[in-house]
Amino acid sequence: EQRPLRVLTVARVGYAKGIPYVGDAIRAAGEHVQSAIVAGGGLESFPILRRRAAGLQFLGHRSSSDLARLYAEADVFVLATLSDAMPRSVLEAMASGLPVIITRESGYEGVVQDGVQGFFVPAGNGDAIAEKLAILATDGELRFRMGRAARELANTHSWDAFEESVRTGLVPVAAEALSVAPSLRPPLPGM
Repeated sequence: EQRPLRVLTVARVGYAKGIPYVGDAIRAAGEHVQSAIVAGGGLESFPILRRRAAGLQFLGHRSSSDLARLYAEADVFVLATLSDAMPRSVLEAMASGLPVIITRESGYEGVVQDGVQGFFVPAGNGDAIAEKLAILATDGELRFRMGRAARELANTHSWDAFEESVRTGLVPVAAEALSVAPSLRPPLPGM
């Protein structure tokens, strides 16, 4: 199904999160975007962003239930961050079945597969984001497949899956390290 997209970004508003590039992308994508929402505090600190982010609807900080509704209403998630360490919002979006358009600087390289759960775009490049939005707006089947793959990937990163990986991976390594550790410690002075 070909239709304009409802785009969502969940991030603290600022330059580091690439909000100006999301604004550039929305303007460049034109008819391919129905709405573009940014949920997250911080806009008051960056009034100059308002010009560059024309076309974005800023909602400010939102409760968990509001965010769940926003994820459910969106078609695609965009995070144009310039530097990050695996923000939870990307995993939340994927768990909600949204394809993601993110930068490699998001920290998800090696987790998200380009072209499978969404797309990687170069940081600081609104035109690249717009190009991926146009692809997803004109190919409903691709959007559906990516959303399904995103949800499946997110399910492997649940707390239960994390606990299992710690139990089967880290615990045996830690136990072995503890059994060897006493012989590696230097003697205490005077002992």
